[in-house]
Amino acid sequence: MVRAIRGAICVKKNDAELIKESVHILIKEIVKINSIEAENVISVQFSVSKDLDADYPGLYVRSISEEWEYVPCICSVEMDVPGALKRCIRVLMLVNLERNIKDIKHAYLGETSSYNPFNK
Repeated sequence: MVRAIRGAICVKKNDAELIKESVHILIKEIVKINSIEAENVISVQFSVSKDLDADYPGLYVRSISEEWEYVPCICSVEMDVPGALKRCIRVLMLVNLERNIKDIKHAYLGETSSYNPFNK
């Protein structure tokens, strides 16, 4: 069964090393709270706010561990909506999981945990 897992994290500034660190934190948290093995990950899609262009977040998934080297990743720029979070990395991970959809845990870290544009 294919399940989609969402997550987000903000970066302090537009810096490649900080993007790498944030990607590692976000992906490792999603893996931990959902007990995911890299071989079950179908793909990972990142979107970043317009102000993050120091590097591609998808590059850093492969450096998490050897198992993540073969996970397909793609990056795009998020819509530039007025009032949206700045320096934000969002992720959509597709995973083969035999789990009920209500048991999937999404990871909104730091200031992304209190930001929900759908509650306006």
